Formats: sequence, structure tokens, C-alpha cells
Amino acid sequence: SDDLIIKDWLSKSLTNDGDGNLDVPLCCGMQMACVSGPLMCENISGVCFIIENIVFRSQSVNEAICDLKTSGQMVSLTKQACLSTMILSNRARCSLPVYHCTVRTNVKVLGAVYGVLNNRYARISEENQIEGTSVFIVNSMIPAPEIIGLSEEMRSKTSGAAQMQLLFSHWEMMPNDPFIDETENIHIKTMIPSKIVKQYIYSTRKRKGLKIDEKLILNSEKQRTNKRNK
Repeated sequence: SDDLIIKDWLSKSLTNDGDGNLDVPLCCGMQMACVSGPLMCENISGVCFIIENIVFRSQSVNEAICDLKTSGQMVSLTKQACLSTMILSNRARCSLPVYHCTVRTNVKVLGAVYGVLNNRYARISEENQIEGTSVFIVNSMIPAPEIIGLSEEMRSKTSGAAQMQLLFSHWEMMPNDPFIDETENIHIKTMIPSKIVKQYIYSTRKRKGLKIDEKLILNSEKQRTNKRNK
């Protein structure tokens, strides 16, 4: 794993009181945070957690360590601290699987092919024409969430004149903050807009039964005011 946890105590008072007793619960808490990230409860990578200080209140260090280890609170506290740090630092990013898409089509429906790919946030990497024919080969990279329904739309828009092939390519991290306000950062241009990445996150969290910031309306007809002012 690329994830690290580094102790950098500002106060060295724990050194003589057995701060090594905290190594195991701290590492366990970090590992639990790394297998259930803050965005979609998925594995995270490339993260380094630095513990600068630990403060125990109203009791001795040894008593506090014993209480925390006995109750298992140190593991849960470390996990929650790691997850909260990634959210508060605004550095949590979403990684998406990217597929290599190859489309074989003729020149008559080439524009329709590009329209479908652009609507799916595909990144065109190459376009070649087979010599002596009107057949074009279009290669592109497309995020996995946009693959759903792609073949049906491609067949419909091109009247069956385009043949498509998909092959997994790699995982790609979306550089933009999924919770950023794009109205205040109109100069930021990425492959996929932040609001679309946010929709990916919410759909995954909803499928897993996790909490999302969404208003649910039940019995909307009962919420309407039917009284008429005379």
C-alpha cells in the first residue's frame, strides 16, 4: 500500500511513558480508513497521515492508554480523524476506471459518433481513415460510469452503421474537487465537470446505502396547498 502513517510528536513526554503502546491501534485505525475512504467508502491510495500531537486530559498517560486500548476507542478515533482530515483539507479526489473505446464507422455518420462520445465526456485520442475506403477508426478514452447505455445510444444515433469495442485501460484520478463551486472557478477546465463527478459519488453512495445530501419528497400531493383565496 502507498499509504503511510508518520508519528511526529511535538511533545516528547510520551516517549518515556510507552507511546509505543499506541502504535498498533494507530496503524489499525489508519488501515481501516484506507479501505473505506470518505467519498465512496472505497480503497484510497497515495495518502500520508502525520500525527503531530496527542493530548490526554484529566488522567495520566498510562491510564488513558489502557482505557483507550481496552475499549477499542483509539482505533475508531484514529479512523475518524484520518477521514475527517481528508475532507477538511479539500484534497479528497475521486479515481475512476477509464476504458479504451474503439469505434469503426463510415464518413456519413462520423459526426454522430463524435456527438455521442462528446456527450459521454470521452477524450478523443486518435482518428484514422482506412486507406482507399470511407471507413474511419476513432479511438477515445471514456470513464466507466458513462459506458452504461453507450452501445444502445451509438446504435440509435448511427442507425447501426458504427461498431464499437471497449477495453479496460487504467484508473485515472479526477484532479478537480467534486464539491467545488464551479460558478466561482470558471477558469478550471477538466475532462469531467465537478458536478458530474459529484453525481458519480452520490449514485455510488446511494447504491451502497450511505448517507447523501439529498432531499427526499414523500407524498408530494399532500404538501401542496389546495386552498384557494377568494
